[in-house]
Amino acid sequence: MSTTTIKEQQLRKHKSWATGLFILMTLLYIAASIAEHNYHLKGAGYIRAFSEAAMVGALADWFAVTALFAYPLGLKIPHTNIIQRSKDKIGENLGSFVVDNFLNAETIKPYIRKLEVTQFAAEWLLKEKNLAMISSEVKKTARELLTQADGSAITRYIARQGTGILSELDLNTGIANLVRYFAATPEMDDAINSVAGKAMEMVAANRQLVQQKVKENSFFFIPGFVDNKIADKISSGIISFLADIRDNPEHETRLAVKAKVTELADAIQTEDKWQQELQKLRDNLIRSGKVEEYAASIWQYLRRAIDELLQDDSTVLETRVSRFLARTVADIRSNPEQTRQIDGWIRSKVYYYVLRNAVTIGNIISATVEAWDGRELSRKLELEVGKDLQFIRINGTLVGGLVGLLIYTVTRFFLN
Repeated sequence: MSTTTIKEQQLRKHKSWATGLFILMTLLYIAASIAEHNYHLKGAGYIRAFSEAAMVGALADWFAVTALFAYPLGLKIPHTNIIQRSKDKIGENLGSFVVDNFLNAETIKPYIRKLEVTQFAAEWLLKEKNLAMISSEVKKTARELLTQADGSAITRYIARQGTGILSELDLNTGIANLVRYFAATPEMDDAINSVAGKAMEMVAANRQLVQQKVKENSFFFIPGFVDNKIADKISSGIISFLADIRDNPEHETRLAVKAKVTELADAIQTEDKWQQELQKLRDNLIRSGKVEEYAASIWQYLRRAIDELLQDDSTVLETRVSRFLARTVADIRSNPEQTRQIDGWIRSKVYYYVLRNAVTIGNIISATVEAWDGRELSRKLELEVGKDLQFIRINGTLVGGLVGLLIYTVTRFFLN
């Protein structure tokens, strides 16, 4: 059962009590009047005076309570249906009331001083169920964002960023540094070793071709076995030379190759021809639309990778989020000074933005109330306070009766 339904039931029940008490006073008045007039019962006058005044009090308070929320009996009596007719003024006054009494420096400062957001967040995140909930929500939100993502817009954004980076990038220096870096890494040695190994395999696999070439360039009077011997020596020498390059980290040829690569890097960075060629390459790349194609490829790759991660039933993403949050909590708890600094920053920002936007908050409250339907506003307020207002009717009935009884008693005392 909803909260609104419960409030409606309570309001009807209390209205029934107040109305029932009025009906009881009416019946009591009728009975007391008959008893007094027809049977001249002693004390009947007191009961009649009590019930008569109670009816007046009940009707007066019913009128007052009803006039707040509607026209009594549908009659458009002046100064009734107050809330609906004064809706805009209520909204304006409510906004001003909140700003003047709640959103001022003296009121909010004591509460802001007590703010310990960092410690509270850390304590909250220490609970395993909260970590699991956040991790699950992150995964759910990421899946929704991926599903709703505008691929074309993302591709255009990547392309714009890529074009901007290409336009501003110093290609000569960047490529030169990249080449220098490669020349100094183990990967450079691995590349030389790989080339030397492949060359050795090619020479070994083409010994007959070497023999054929030697024979073709040999003199006619030199025997064939001598040519073959020379060819074998050439092949073995080349293989041995290449093996030395591969196996000796300080081989002069290896060092010479590295030196040439470094010279190439210097040339790329300093020579005009390289600058012109790279500039031409960049311009052609931007104009050809290749950047957009690469951007689309990047987005598709990222989309597939993220989708695979989110579809993974092993909850890898959730585990990583949980670990990250756990590490964050541990860092916060182990560094009290950092915690104080974060809380201080949060307090100052909250204090600043609350005071800065106090008037705006008041205007929002006023505008929100003014935008409500007057009848709906009356209904909402009646549901909130109407139950208590029915006790005014009940009290008015009883107090009115007691006052009437008192007046009747005093009158009888002085007239008899």
